[in-house]
Amino acid sequence: MDSGTVFQAVKPLVNPTYAYLDEISRCVHFDDFQEAVQKGMLVPQRVTNGRTKLRCQKVLWFAPSRSSSDHNFFGNVSFTVRWETVQQKLGPNLYFIDQAVFNSRSCTRVLLTKKNYDGRFRKVDLNVLHSPLQKCRPGFIYVSHCMNKVRNGPHVLEIAIEVNDADARWLYLNCRQVANNHSEANTRVRNARTYGPESKVQGNKCLKFNAAQNLVCPYQWTVAECEEKIDAVFQSTRSATEIGLRKSVSREINIPIFRNHDPNSSFDLKSSDDLNSSDYLNSSYELNSSYDRSSSCYLIFLSIFFLFLFISNFPVFMFFFLFIYFFLDRI
Repeated sequence: MDSGTVFQAVKPLVNPTYAYLDEISRCVHFDDFQEAVQKGMLVPQRVTNGRTKLRCQKVLWFAPSRSSSDHNFFGNVSFTVRWETVQQKLGPNLYFIDQAVFNSRSCTRVLLTKKNYDGRFRKVDLNVLHSPLQKCRPGFIYVSHCMNKVRNGPHVLEIAIEVNDADARWLYLNCRQVANNHSEANTRVRNARTYGPESKVQGNKCLKFNAAQNLVCPYQWTVAECEEKIDAVFQSTRSATEIGLRKSVSREINIPIFRNHDPNSSFDLKSSDDLNSSDYLNSSYELNSSYDRSSSCYLIFLSIFFLFLFISNFPVFMFFFLFIYFFLDRI
């Protein structure tokens, strides 16, 4: 590991407390959320280990989902999806990146990828005792709390998912957006720093602006305020009708309904929307069920034909046959 960084090699955690890993979320600030909506994909980043960039491709950072009412250090909007869905789609290989342990909190970073990095990273053993991530009979579990340097406290599992552009678009379409509480950002410091530039705000309330840049966060919003902003973005981009689709794990095709469709116009039979539209189905039904009166009469004729075939002799049968045929032909 690099000198001068708090991240070191991953070790077993002391006195861990586990929680079920059902859903994972990528939490971003509102400006990054707007960029994702504009591009139709989650925008990936490079994995960094201290000051050294790893040689893997771009990744998207996720973590176990948490309550949206609690203050979120990472930002305003979470893109949330089921962990096992992502693990099956974009895995299955899991590798340790590094780990940081502080006085009252800690963090372990892992990499999920389709590629084989056995010579570069240590593979995550999901059966090792006190591992940050394990798999048991009900599913996956992760360490939510453990003994840190001084005291017990929260442990964060950060998951870097290696993606290409197609994967990033798939995640965007399969995640649902959740507004977070980011109202505690810009909290004033009680004690000034003894190193580096003077702190304006606490660094543990907002990662992107307060901690990384020592700036005031422009998105200090409650959950309700953030939900209003999210709705406004979708309305301005005319994407409001697609919110439900993006909140679904499997995206459905939006099938238009042509209630006043011109019966003389043609359908494009190569279009799945046209083939599945209610107007096409109704018109097909009318075409396939348009038995006119003569067609119905021919059915009656056939019934009578078979009836007389069994109950009368041939001359009588032929008489009725010719009579009914000429009669129905004039209806």
